[in-house]
Amino acid sequence: MNKSSTWTALRNLAFRKLWIATVISGTCVAAHDSAATWMMNVSTGSPFFISLISTVASLPFFLFTLPAGALADKLDRQKLIWDTSRPTVAELTEPDTAIPACNVISRHHGDSALLFSV
Repeated sequence: MNKSSTWTALRNLAFRKLWIATVISGTCVAAHDSAATWMMNVSTGSPFFISLISTVASLPFFLFTLPAGALADKLDRQKLIWDTSRPTVAELTEPDTAIPACNVISRHHGDSALLFSV
């Protein structure tokens, strides 16, 4: 590979891991969408419901992509990721201690120290 190769970016370990995870995720989503369409065909055979599966699968992309991009441009991305991860942390821990624990971690280590320590 030369310096201007398309594959040069894959030399970076973090990017390579992210790229592989994205490829696997995309493959699994495509498999799920195909299986859902197949099952709708087997179950009903209705062209309307078969097309509805594709529409519903792509609807979140059309609804949330533009607002998410605008939000990401206006806000600090690390803080946004940390703040949106707090409900997940709260669900995985005890309800009485989840939010105070997040606040303690945030105060002592910075808003996104745990998420972005590579």
